[in-house]
Amino acid sequence: MKLFEEIDPTQSDDEDSNSKKTIHINQARPQFENVVVNKSANQQLSSLAQFFIAPNILVDSNAIWHIPVSEEVIYNQVTKEIAPHFEKTSKVTNGNQVQIMLQNISESSRIMFMDLFSSNKINPIVLDLYSQATTSKQIMNNRVKSYKVNLQEVPRLIEHDIVHMWNFFESTFIKNGEYLIMMPNNWKFDDAFRERISVQAFCERL
Repeated sequence: MKLFEEIDPTQSDDEDSNSKKTIHINQARPQFENVVVNKSANQQLSSLAQFFIAPNILVDSNAIWHIPVSEEVIYNQVTKEIAPHFEKTSKVTNGNQVQIMLQNISESSRIMFMDLFSSNKINPIVLDLYSQATTSKQIMNNRVKSYKVNLQEVPRLIEHDIVHMWNFFESTFIKNGEYLIMMPNNWKFDDAFRERISVQAFCERL
């Protein structure tokens, strides 16, 4: 069995059109509220925090995170473990939906991250996703195809703090939208995909 299976674009279009029939658009304007985050001089850079700040440091410094929160325990985790590494934290409320919006990496956290990076102490999953240099290739006019991954072809790896990270993703992005979007930096589309540490770790949780 192949590792990748192309998704029929006509089938995808049909699914999209069917889903659009049941979507209810909330016309209310979202409400923004600044969140004051306590920042400690001894603030640690956990694996989860590394996951969120790495793209801003290694890929795009203007990246903005919107983390859905539906429980107080998750709200507290975000504001204590992740938000202290950002300069601006906002609470965005739209009806019953609540998100924490994070912008601009703090300079102290950037220095802390780069110190870990240069000493090879960044979480291997985070490193695998975002550390490769960006090429100058232009893909804007290329045709985009979608593929399913045959998870049976991927080895499992339960290491590198994946349980802590996955529990958070499951309680936020997946719980609220049923999927988690990640954009690995400069990966190639080939069979080496199955050897990726991050792929093996996430597959172990599926």
